[in-house]
Amino acid sequence: MNAATAEFLIAPDGSWYFLELNARLQVEHPATELAFGIDLVAWQLRIARGEHLTLAQSDIRPIAHAIEARVYAEDPVAMLPTGGRLLDVHLPSSGEIRIDHALSAGSEISLAYDPMLAKVLVAAPSREAARTGLIAALEAMALPGVVTNIPLLLHALRIPSFVDMLHHTGTLEATPVPAEALELPEDVARTARSLQMAAPADDPFASLAGWRASSDQGALPQVPADEVRIAHAGDVMWVTWRGQSWELPRSPIAAHHHADEALHADRATLTAPMPGTVITTVPAGTHVTAGEAVVVLEAMKMENSIAAPFDGIVEQVSCSVGDLVTRGAVLAEVSR
Repeated sequence: MNAATAEFLIAPDGSWYFLELNARLQVEHPATELAFGIDLVAWQLRIARGEHLTLAQSDIRPIAHAIEARVYAEDPVAMLPTGGRLLDVHLPSSGEIRIDHALSAGSEISLAYDPMLAKVLVAAPSREAARTGLIAALEAMALPGVVTNIPLLLHALRIPSFVDMLHHTGTLEATPVPAEALELPEDVARTARSLQMAAPADDPFASLAGWRASSDQGALPQVPADEVRIAHAGDVMWVTWRGQSWELPRSPIAAHHHADEALHADRATLTAPMPGTVITTVPAGTHVTAGEAVVVLEAMKMENSIAAPFDGIVEQVSCSVGDLVTRGAVLAEVSR
């Protein structure tokens, strides 16, 4: 014997219809636990030990509204796994929020496994309070280093038909995430750059402290600094604001420095600047000129050309068309 999950559909007139029975707990079981105040995992273990149930059906009563969101390492538009390495993990904590996860800074999110990162749940006295509480919880998360579906989740929670409980299985397809919701706001970018300028650097020549782009930079609108988080990975800076993360070049100075190094090297390893899908490659042995595309990645509906830094020969291609690659993955090698 074991605890099982039964699924039903409830019609507008209150009638219910049985769908299926799964002989295990489902990924949604935490929402049931919050809504009814029962530890289903503990009961599953007790049943497995042969213990008898001590609760009658009449003893099981709802005590709250609960809502769950699954945070995935997925592109919020293409819904394809992204993978990557978590640079930091910041999760909200309060009595109304439950987050089931096993995340830590430095964790590698492999494309070989299910891309779910965490289950985020909120319990509240009403459905609306649970919905708005879940929005606040998702916006308070920061998972730089990995592209997640949080923008999609936030969009879905705000769709009017979902708010009014009139949604259906085609709602999200009919109301896709607007493109502007995925763009890095200019005021957020300015705040991130300000934080970067003020941050100490191990290499004094890489430090941006004391420099500014223009005399009126500080007068341009920014969002409060405590709402923005930044994290660095090589020449990339991840900016997180309201649950969503974007990649920016860490600094024009560092980028120029490494470009100069590549320009004078005899061999260059080309890596993926972001997670994406390989859509074209040149064959090994191809003669290329500086600036010519060796590999083209598609990410976030944009094509990104990975170009040869100098005239030379493509010695090796480590990817194939259709491959999903993580940021930093080796794509090809070019030599003079």
